[in-house]
Amino acid sequence: MSGEDGGGEPITEEGIAALREEIEQLEGAGRIEMAARIKAARELGDLKENAEYHIAKEDQAHLETRIKRLRERLRTAVVVEVDAAADRFSFGRTAEVLDDEVRAVLCPDKIGTARWLEVMRAAHRTGFRTTATIMYGHVDGYVHWARHLLRLRMLQSETGGFTEFVPLPFVHMEAPIYLKGRARRGPTFREAVLMHAVARLALHPLVTNIQTSWVKMGPDGVKTCLRAGANDLGGTLMDETITRSAGAAHGQEMTPAAMEAIIRSIGRIPRQRDTLYSDVPDERYRASFAASQAGVLEAASASATGARGHVSHADEKSYCSNDSTIL
Repeated sequence: MSGEDGGGEPITEEGIAALREEIEQLEGAGRIEMAARIKAARELGDLKENAEYHIAKEDQAHLETRIKRLRERLRTAVVVEVDAAADRFSFGRTAEVLDDEVRAVLCPDKIGTARWLEVMRAAHRTGFRTTATIMYGHVDGYVHWARHLLRLRMLQSETGGFTEFVPLPFVHMEAPIYLKGRARRGPTFREAVLMHAVARLALHPLVTNIQTSWVKMGPDGVKTCLRAGANDLGGTLMDETITRSAGAAHGQEMTPAAMEAIIRSIGRIPRQRDTLYSDVPDERYRASFAASQAGVLEAASASATGARGHVSHADEKSYCSNDSTIL
């Protein structure tokens, strides 16, 4: 770890652990200490009317102040650690495969599995909620996928900080590691569907949302995944570039209406949700359709005039069908 906490001291893993331990000790021992003081005062006959209440109140206020200050130092320390991690390895992006055998070949410039898990743990403990992903079907194998899922499950059982799990099939066409002959052509369709299905079983009931990506799987592929264990379809992704630049064949945008049509076509009920999987307000739901229509008109206008403009939108909409969990 690097950086400094609110007291100006260098942040270390030992220092953060010590702060947590001190908070736990204060919370556990504080009431014992107060009870001992009250007992001693009573035995000495030094308790007047309401004195017991005042002693307890005074000590409790002092204790809460100490704990509050320690927690603020702890929060500052962890936030600095997460910020430092963001500077070092683009915190929040894909985990690739959480197995160092794979990472040594696929992404040797990125941090190792243990370090990735440590930073996610720190982020969750300070209140962040994050997405868990896997990008698979390159230099990895089934055993690596299993290790990845089990490591996510173990961390989720500890922190509960993952909102969803998103399998991302490797898109090989323009990927440098494939062009160098060091990776296969991505997972088969059967493997991709099984990844969603096995993830539902392996992560149940700790991670309740399994997302399938139409950008990776295509419209027909996501229907199969929704039937096989996924319950979340994401997202509108206007002017998507990452997957297309790797050579994917699917489009750069899907409107809310089109996403709802996919969900309804398999007998499910669409529900638009926010990042934390709560229902979005009605006005936001209506606005997403209006923005989508405006974007289509803007793109058509740009195309008609020969312009190179593109449609952008601040929100990424994801859809979750509320009866689609398959176990």
